Amino acid sequence: MPASEEDFREIYRLNHDAKLAEESARLTYQTDFAQAALKNLMLVNGGAVVALLTFIGNSQATFDRAAMSVAFSSFIGGLLLGLAAYILAYFSQAFFMNMNALERSNTQFKMVMLDEPHKTDPTRRIGNCALYAAIGAAVGSVAAFGIGAWHAMNSILP
Repeated sequence: MPASEEDFREIYRLNHDAKLAEESARLTYQTDFAQAALKNLMLVNGGAVVALLTFIGNSQATFDRAAMSVAFSSFIGGLLLGLAAYILAYFSQAFFMNMNALERSNTQFKMVMLDEPHKTDPTRRIGNCALYAAIGAAVGSVAAFGIGAWHAMNSILP
């Protein structure tokens, strides 16, 4: 027995409700991801800058100024990349949330057997680009920390 128009409307209503719940959850994911990114990426690079400043200020030890300069630059670069990752992650989730809202609206149109008026692919592509850029910035931040740590150690060790 084929599905009736009422059956399709119920399926579309359930899909609409699921999209609404996902949209709400994405807002939570957006906040959680942003907080974790700031706490972790910013903490390691910022802490390294503070540690090096403390070492230089409280130590009579000799160190290679050129290597220490590279270490500082790397840690500051890591801070900037961490901040970029945070901002890009926020925007990626904002685009995904908007895409979900468009899909939810399309589902409402399906409920009354009308064509979908909203195109979601451009929003999805922009969200994915922001997400991949955020991941790249986060990886760059970790790499900058590694480079900074390497140069900091080389500046201190004979």
